[in-house]
Order: sequence, then C-alpha cells, then structure tokens
Amino acid sequence: MEIIITEEQNCDVIKIIGRIDSYTTPNIKGSIQNLINNGHTNLVMELSSVKYLSSSGILMFVNFHKQLLKNKNGKLVFSNVPELIYSNIKLAGFDKLLQFAEDTAAAIDCF
Repeated sequence: MEIIITEEQNCDVIKIIGRIDSYTTPNIKGSIQNLINNGHTNLVMELSSVKYLSSSGILMFVNFHKQLLKNKNGKLVFSNVPELIYSNIKLAGFDKLLQFAEDTAAAIDCF
C-alpha cells in the first residue's frame, strides 16, 4: 500500500495505491488525521489504484466524513472510484452519505 499526497490550491489530493483493509487502514488513518490536525480539511480521496476496500476502510472514510462535517470546516470527496470499490460502498449503504466525483479535476472543483 502506498499513499501519495499532493497539495492543490483549495484541497489536498490523497491517492491510495493497493489494498485498503484492516492491515493498511491504521497507516492511512494516521496520514489523513495528520493532514486534518495540520489544518488541511478539504480532501480528495483518489482511489483509481485501489484493488480492495474492506469494511474497516469504509468505516474509516465514514468517520473522517463525520469528523469534517462536525467541525464544519471541510469535506471529503472521492474521485476515480473503481466500479468494484463503489459497489462495496453502495452495498454498505454509504453511497448516499459520501460525495463522489467522476475524476480528480471534478473533485477539486467541489472546493
């Protein structure tokens, strides 16, 4: 698993490569929480290279979404989500809660 963070003008793009599961979720969570703690609260999750998303990964994303909404100072937008990954999110019922964009440029435009 690899995390690449790119700072854009109005947000940070977080590209995750590999699997998001109970083994990798703590590392991803630490990286995202570090960004939020440093005032980076507009986040794009670029998931085009994610091969697997477990329930622990979905829960992590939902918790970050809630945290950003609670603080009313940012939001989380997903981009380039593979169909298999999106179907897992939809099956869990979170497709209506989380925000999705067709591609990274569209996600950046949400801010």
